[in-house]
Amino acid sequence: MNTANILVVDDEPQIRRVLRTTLSFRGYELLEASTGEEALELARKIKPDLILLDVNLPGMSGVETCRELRRFTAAPIIMLTVRNAERDKVVALDAGADDYVTKPFGIEELLARVRASLRRHSSAEAVPAFQSRDLSVDFEERRVTVGGELVHLFRDNDATGLPWRRSGSQPIVPHPGGGAIPRSPTAVTLIQSNFADDGVNGNLEAIVRMSPTLPGGADSLVFYVFSSRDRLWHGPSAVTANGVPVTGITGNPAFVQGNFGSRGNFELLVPQGNKLTHLFRNNDAPGFPWIVSGAQPVVPIAGGGGAIQQLPTGVYLLQSNFRSNCVQGNLEAVVRMTPLLDPGGTGSWLAFYFFNSQTLTWAGPSPILVNREQVLDIGAF
Repeated sequence: MNTANILVVDDEPQIRRVLRTTLSFRGYELLEASTGEEALELARKIKPDLILLDVNLPGMSGVETCRELRRFTAAPIIMLTVRNAERDKVVALDAGADDYVTKPFGIEELLARVRASLRRHSSAEAVPAFQSRDLSVDFEERRVTVGGELVHLFRDNDATGLPWRRSGSQPIVPHPGGGAIPRSPTAVTLIQSNFADDGVNGNLEAIVRMSPTLPGGADSLVFYVFSSRDRLWHGPSAVTANGVPVTGITGNPAFVQGNFGSRGNFELLVPQGNKLTHLFRNNDAPGFPWIVSGAQPVVPIAGGGGAIQQLPTGVYLLQSNFRSNCVQGNLEAVVRMTPLLDPGGTGSWLAFYFFNSQTLTWAGPSPILVNREQVLDIGAF
């Protein structure tokens, strides 16, 4: 089964349609762009495994696009063109293309060239990364990561001046060996629960997003608990829902303790690519399992007319008791939505979701308006 992501760049809808049908049928994941500018934005954000690039594009030409792509990606580029002159092929190859196919092309030949390019790229020898406990240097991606620790601080509200102090117990971030990809915490969502049997002090419960410091893995979620009994951190343990690890995290999740059940369930809302996933932990069940909710918030998929797909990239979640006849309390969520063709996130906006505890259904998204104006340009969340 093929799992590669292929970016198709062509201004002719019929060519994109043929390639979409052919490549998708063979198991490839397809991304599409009609201009060089769109292709550059998509390639920066999605990092495709291979690019099929038309030479004759409106605006920025295919050759110019190829040169720009080579500034930040080593993915194989196969040029598609009606030009068959030797000079045209030389210009494209000198711009950074790996292969050159003339239109009209045979589908089987194109598929063979795609397979060959992916084979060559995957077997290319990479510069090994340097890894120590506190420092990662990825020469291929030109990325340096320092630290990678979680630090627990507390504010002493009984002391003069309300000073912040470093806790005597700190959560542990494992540093795997044996070729395993190291991970660093990149986001934390934290609550204080009254889950302890004595119910006196309450524990700290944390969901942490862990991101690979080197290429080769997806973001995942782990769980930590700070016990009010022994004053120690425990964890991390992988967050699994319905017995399956929760991975593919593409935005910062949010975590609350609700009033569902006698002990109160934990509610978790997680961005995963083009979807939002609602999980809950049943604190009244043996083993406290995480479960995928029967109702899920909807992320609209862009249709025709030039609409751009929106991706959830951050969540803020709370439980309200806003309705007088509401026993369990509703969940209210504010979600940062980022256009797919917006790698910098400057076009992000805020959407509102509502989980009705009486009907057990999600409503939304609806844009958040302040003084009748939509909240836009959300740089961080």
